[in-house]
Amino acid sequence: MDTKHLFLVEGSGIPAILKMVMKKFKQPDFFFIIHWDKKQKQPDFSMYSNAVVIDSIPVYWGTDTQVLAERRLFEATKMFSNFEWVHLISESDVPLMRPDYFLEYFKNREFSDVEFDGYANQYNSRIKYYMPIRSLEFKNNFWGLNLHRVLKIVNKFLRVNRLKKFEMPIYKGSNWVSLNKCDLKKVIEFDDFKAFLNSSLADELYVQTILGEEFLDERIEEVRKDSRYMLKSSRFIDWNRGNPYEFKESDFLDLAIHLNTEYTFVRKIKSVILARKLLNL
Repeated sequence: MDTKHLFLVEGSGIPAILKMVMKKFKQPDFFFIIHWDKKQKQPDFSMYSNAVVIDSIPVYWGTDTQVLAERRLFEATKMFSNFEWVHLISESDVPLMRPDYFLEYFKNREFSDVEFDGYANQYNSRIKYYMPIRSLEFKNNFWGLNLHRVLKIVNKFLRVNRLKKFEMPIYKGSNWVSLNKCDLKKVIEFDDFKAFLNSSLADELYVQTILGEEFLDERIEEVRKDSRYMLKSSRFIDWNRGNPYEFKESDFLDLAIHLNTEYTFVRKIKSVILARKLLNL
């Protein structure tokens, strides 16, 4: 199969907004590969000819299951003989570009869209320590959060360091990325994938660490080493009002002014009404 853009969906919960996005982007240049959290009710996407659902695993926030799910999505792109870009999104992400503008924007874009947050090795404890937790979320889960804290203390006491032979600097950023085919190949073919397993919050280290120094060197004119974000992505996310903020219907005008600009997707959106209004612009 041939297409230009593959939307890789790491989904859970309610699929209504995703289905609206799939309908809006139903043309040969776009295709959706969907991984739906196995512990959630599996939606029916059979009526969508522009999508395929891959075998899924249960996903628990903060654990390495997030990395494993993303890995499955990246690997699934091999079923396509020719494409140009992949975009990792959730069921709560809505494009801030019309399909024709989206195509033109990425046609003229040279580098992958990857955020780099913080400096090298600032967050290496996320994969430095051994965290064999795969079925308890760290967020909003008393047992998961406290087990994570205890394991971290034990690792420090035992002086665990899984990075002794890992010679690459560790970088962090949002896991929601858009990769060109060349960078995707680097991620898929990375030899030491196991370094991101038995970890905590490693989904935010996975792509950034693999692309790392070479990627930053290529974009040296854009890198801001005096700022928290060395590189920002084109995703419209509000961290000032939430973690992140969930946009509401009352935010419509604030989002509408960014249509067909430099922002590719907005997240998070749970309001079906807001998503429909944005997609109908």
